[in-house]
Formats: sequence, structure tokens, C-alpha cells
Amino acid sequence: MNIRSRFSGILWVALCLFGLSFGIQLTPVTLAQAGPNRPADPAEGTGLFLPLVLGGDHGGGGGGGGGGGGGSRIINGSLWLPYTLDDGSILPTYGASVAVDSRDGIHVVYTIYTGTNDLGQQLATYAYCADQCGNKTSWSFTPIGEAVQDARIALDSSGRPRLVLYGPVYNPTWPRMRYQYAACNTGCTNQANWTITTIATPIEPTATREYNNNHYFAMDSQGRPAVIYTDTIQNNHVGTFYMSCQYNCSDADQWTETTLTTGALFDKVSLAFSPGGQPRLAFGFFDANDDLLLSFAQCDANCTDGANWSGTSLVQIHGSTKFNLAVDTNGRPRLGVYSGSFAYVPFQPQKLLYLWCDSPCSTPQSWYFTDLGRSLGSGDGVDLALDEPNQPRMSFETASQGMGYACCNIDCESDNAGWQSQGIESQASLADNYEVLPIHRCTVSTWFNGQRSSLALDSAGNPRLAYDAQHWWYGTEIVGGVPQPCNYQDVTVTRITMIDQP
Repeated sequence: MNIRSRFSGILWVALCLFGLSFGIQLTPVTLAQAGPNRPADPAEGTGLFLPLVLGGDHGGGGGGGGGGGGGSRIINGSLWLPYTLDDGSILPTYGASVAVDSRDGIHVVYTIYTGTNDLGQQLATYAYCADQCGNKTSWSFTPIGEAVQDARIALDSSGRPRLVLYGPVYNPTWPRMRYQYAACNTGCTNQANWTITTIATPIEPTATREYNNNHYFAMDSQGRPAVIYTDTIQNNHVGTFYMSCQYNCSDADQWTETTLTTGALFDKVSLAFSPGGQPRLAFGFFDANDDLLLSFAQCDANCTDGANWSGTSLVQIHGSTKFNLAVDTNGRPRLGVYSGSFAYVPFQPQKLLYLWCDSPCSTPQSWYFTDLGRSLGSGDGVDLALDEPNQPRMSFETASQGMGYACCNIDCESDNAGWQSQGIESQASLADNYEVLPIHRCTVSTWFNGQRSSLALDSAGNPRLAYDAQHWWYGTEIVGGVPQPCNYQDVTVTRITMIDQP
């Protein structure tokens, strides 16, 4: 039996009252009572907001250490990726995005967290390694852009890097941001071979962007890029927009803006493409009651016309929820989700989840999920990748502030999913492993590792994980001979780890 949710109907009434309009048509949410292989659990499956069907077993997997991969893992190498100034001193870095080409070359882009280079610029860095990437001498580092706060990377079918650079641009009235598309076709370790094109300059709220792993940029299998961004009333251009390009994308005139909403700003958008080049979105959406809903949208043809997009709200979520979308080789969407510090049924708080839909995915009853069985608090900053056989892999921050990894090889979209998980790099392992250790000022020094992870797989399915480690001081420090309380962040540094698939 299906029960109509309180989200039905009132969404459109409220949108009319507030003057909002949609290109995307959001399907009203309905309640599916039970999964395909599991009876409804009254403790988990009777909330009014329950559009997802509970799949999998909440009791499966391991505890704090996960289910384990069985046997030892082979560490290919782990490297710090700071920004080095001309005098040899370093600047903190942040927000890595990683991709792997068909020859297993690793491409990473990241930005300076605080400070500027010797010319007063806050650059992005494009890092590339073709082979033996556990050795830092195998890497090249190329500065890109001038004022960049966040950068994302994707590769075209030939393995050529494409970036989106996000950062401030001067405006005397409002703090304006800028999206730039950066492309290189050959000799990409030479800054001169990069072309940078401004494609949008919104007055956009940055909000929690610093804390997310940001998947607003993607390319389809033919190398056609797209970006999702928002704008505000201060720019007389309020809404959420899909920017896409078909060819010659270093020419700003070749980019087309498609209005997805006017008035509503999608939250934490994750963009991916089907094998046929059809865009798919996962995003947070605030309904008429200001409830935040995890939502899914898609377009199958003529996607520069907002009327051809459709979507559905899946489940109510908390603002601390993190999620990332991937699409398998059959065009089916999959989601890695961390439920956040508070959750609504059917989710539980602080849990790592896997969501899937086979068809039709604009219908909420077609979506199911499973709990990976990790300990409470494991899963923040989750990233999801699918290997060649469409088996899911996830990177995430563990409850003990380390870098974690989870994978499934058996019955992954069922009640009997065989998820395994393990810690890749612990918090404690970084204590004495930094090229320029922070100056000790307080009595307690600690790293928060595995933050804002980005996951890519090589041709054999081996994980390449990029992420941030943040250093904090606690306890007390002596100031003028007097002990003072001490609690502040000291430095954030990007990191890359390469392992064999467990």
C-alpha cells in the first residue's frame, strides 16, 4: 500500500505563493511501505516522509573498524601536497579533486587554503603523475589561475584534463564569484598550454562549500562539460542553472545556460552523466515548509530546455548530510550518503548509506538503500565511484578522524550486499609525518584526517584517494608566562594515497 506524503500538492501551492517557478518538475513524494526482499519494520519504515524503501541489513558489516577487507593491503604510497613558495616555505592546501586516465596516470587539482604565492595570487595547482606515483619526484606541479578558492577536475575520453575554477572576482557592490573553465590538450605540465575561460559570474552564497567535496562539475563520455551553479536576487538572476557546452568550450559563447529553477537554490549539487550523455543530479531542496529534501533530477534529451528536466524528492535530510552521485554503465543512478548529525526516518543519524535505483528513477518508490554497518560517525565527506563491473566503492572520514574505504563485490543492490570496509590512514599515523611540522604552541597536537575525500579508480579498480588533513591545537599554551586555553586550527594540507583494491 502507498500512502501519500504531506509533501504532495503543497509544494506547488507554496511555490506559487512565493513566486518561485521550476524548469525541473518535482514529482510529489509518496510512501513505499516495504522493500522487495524485506518486510516493513515499524521502527524504521512508517514515517510520513519515507519515500525510500529500506534494503540491506542494519546489523551487517563491522563496528568501529568496519567489516575488514581480509588480508593485508598494499600501500602504493601516500604524499603531502602543500604549495611550496620560492623560498622553500609552504602554504596550506585544500579541496583535492582526483581523476585517473586510461593509462593509469593520476591527475589532481587543489587550491591554496590560506595565504598567497610570491606574486600575491591564490592559485590552483594541477598535479600529475604518470607512473611510480608513490614517489614524489614522479609528480609535476603546475599553477593554474589567479584567484581560486575551489577547483574540480574531469578528463575527456583522451585523458586530457579539464578544470573548473571557482573564486572571487572584484565587484564594488556585492562579493561576486567566478566560474572559469580551464582546458589543456598537450604538454599540460606547462602553464602556458592552459586556456582559461570565464563562463559565469554569479553573486552566489558560498555557505558550506568549504566543508563539502563539491561535485558541481562533470563531463560526459564525449568530453562535453557541464556545471551547476546558483545565483541570487542581488544579481537579478536568482535560481539554479545548468551551464553546458557541446564543442569549442574555451570559447565562452559556446556555453549555454539552462534555468532549472527561478527562486530556489539547490544545495550540495552532485552532477553525473549517463553513458549516453544524459545529465543526472542529486541535490538538497528546501520545500515550502523549509524542510530539506534529498532529491534527484534527470534529463534525457534537449537538456538546454529546462522543460525537459524532471525530478523527485526522496527523503528529508539534515543540513549536515553529505552525498555524492554516480551513474553506472547501464545509466542507473547510485548514491553514497552520510546521514549527518541528525536524521529522519528511514535513516539513522551518523550513518554511511548506499542508495540505488534501477528504473524508473523519477519515482521515489524505485529507490532503495542499505546501511554499510560502519560505526556511528563514519562516513562524513563521502565520495562514491563505480568500477568497471559497476561495483560501488566509497571513501570517507572515519569516526576516529582517519581515512576510510568501503567496497562491495556481491549483491550490492540487495538485502544481502557484501560490504567490506577498512581504515586506510589513521589520525595517529600523521602525528610525525609532515614535511614541515607545525610549531608546537599548545599541549595537545592532533590531525583530523580524511576530510572532503575524492575517489577515483585506475583501470584495474585500484583506489586513488585525495583528501585533506587538518591540524588542530588543544589544551593550553603559555602566553606571557601565563597558561591560556588553546583550541584552534593550525594548518590544512591536501594528501593523496594510492592503494591496491583490497
